[in-house]
Amino acid sequence: MTRVILTLFLTILIALPSVAQSVFSGFENGIGLRQYVTTTRGLGLGGTGLVLRDSTELNSYNLAAWRYIDNTKINISMRYTYVSTDLSIQKFSSSTANFAGLKLAIPIKKKRWVFGLSITPYSSSNFSYILKFKDTSRPYEENVYYEGNLSRAQIGLIWSPHERLALSLGLNYFFGAIKDRYYLIFNDPAITDNFYVINYQFRGPGIGAGIHFNLMKNLLVGGFLDLKPSISYTLVRRSQVSLKEEKTITKTDFPLFGGIGSSYQFHPRWSINADFAIQNWEKGLNNQKNVENIDKYYQVGMGIEHSHIRGKTKLFLNKFDTRLGFSYSNMGYLVNGNSIKEYAAHLGFGIPFFQDHARLDLAFIGGIRGDKNKTLAEEKFFKTFISISAGELWFQKVR
Repeated sequence: MTRVILTLFLTILIALPSVAQSVFSGFENGIGLRQYVTTTRGLGLGGTGLVLRDSTELNSYNLAAWRYIDNTKINISMRYTYVSTDLSIQKFSSSTANFAGLKLAIPIKKKRWVFGLSITPYSSSNFSYILKFKDTSRPYEENVYYEGNLSRAQIGLIWSPHERLALSLGLNYFFGAIKDRYYLIFNDPAITDNFYVINYQFRGPGIGAGIHFNLMKNLLVGGFLDLKPSISYTLVRRSQVSLKEEKTITKTDFPLFGGIGSSYQFHPRWSINADFAIQNWEKGLNNQKNVENIDKYYQVGMGIEHSHIRGKTKLFLNKFDTRLGFSYSNMGYLVNGNSIKEYAAHLGFGIPFFQDHARLDLAFIGGIRGDKNKTLAEEKFFKTFISISAGELWFQKVR
């Protein structure tokens, strides 16, 4: 199994940069679109999931929810994204499929200590366009590409001092790069084409913590907090005029990122869930006083789930979990002084196998972001997430 895990980690590192285009991912002073995913199960529940009671799938942000893991679990997820963009001058669409995360949990002491590793996307940027300047003495094209991604790796330790309480502490490491490329193409052989490239590289550690608490018998509450990481921010410039790279390295940080959630089981097979996550990017990367195009990022989600019945059952809907939800997000950017909002409907399914020791989770999300009348562009998107969670006994005595 160790060999399989190493192969999966190498695969995901190669595959992470591939994302569908979004016109809103290419904003100056930003890091692209935030990729906030707790679990694929949570995605089916309106993008919630911070405190879900789950002994199979692993939470990406609140590691304290791993308290229910009773044997070694590995979770790998993949996503497909389709985006249709409507600008005032044209319409276009793009789509792609890529890995969405990998997590591993190892119980050290059953129902007491759990050790975990994870790597997940943190933000993504991918937008390109071509401007044609014809009404000049020398017509030319400007090709612009803004692309890249940031990822978040984490090593965590979960402690459950009481059956109703769990605490977690994690060491985060953020890494990735966003590249800004400009190419000037002239239709005159007497003029040399030109280019200019800026590469923004991010590296740095941070600390995160989480809590998971049974407030009442059927009511779970909790959340997480990622403290400001210390980021090494490297700018590498290269142009046609000077092919030699110009490099500057500065220190910056990302804002505090936190979230709270709740889950209430009002019936043996029915539960409702709600989450709220927020990160204030108003001052940009370098805590600037006035950043015109940056706004707070936050997401609110709600969802309801019908759980399957363990063992044999004749009713088809009782053989798997069914989920439904809705989410509302503020994307963290401003256009003409207007915030970019996102609305989405969520549908999910959980299909258990191996006597409920493993599960296939599916989530389908459709929504809209932006408003063509206010933010100059509007995007309709559809996302599909697939994750497989499985495991085996490690460090357990065989009797």
